[in-house]
Amino acid sequence: MSRTRCAGLLSTFALTLAVSLGTSVKVAGAQHAGTPRSMARFASAVQSSAAIQVVVRKHRRAIMSFYQHQLKMHPDIQGTIKVRLSVAENGHVAKIETLSDSVKNRPLAANIKKRAGAWEFGTLDQRQVVDLTFPFAPV
Repeated sequence: MSRTRCAGLLSTFALTLAVSLGTSVKVAGAQHAGTPRSMARFASAVQSSAAIQVVVRKHRRAIMSFYQHQLKMHPDIQGTIKVRLSVAENGHVAKIETLSDSVKNRPLAANIKKRAGAWEFGTLDQRQVVDLTFPFAPV
């Protein structure tokens, strides 16, 4: 498979993921494929992305529920919160950091970090860095 085709596949995968979750997920290491070795890393990263997608989808409802709760007390909160997770090979979140927060609601940001820090991703081939962007807007 050519590098262009692999990059196109990943772009399609990421776009589908963002549309289906309403949450953007970016997994480091899944960007390029050229040599057989990098093809194997690319395939591994796509598999890891799929596993990560399942976990994020599973927990998204709880985060949105907390947002709805905060919205009752602060009807004008909206924006995005972007966090970076470092996921170890054993599937546990080793580190979590807030990259940006335009919502400016500390309880919501703390809830995301607390919940995401407890997520289990299952065994991965290698350590993964995952960027998650959660968009929030009242409906």
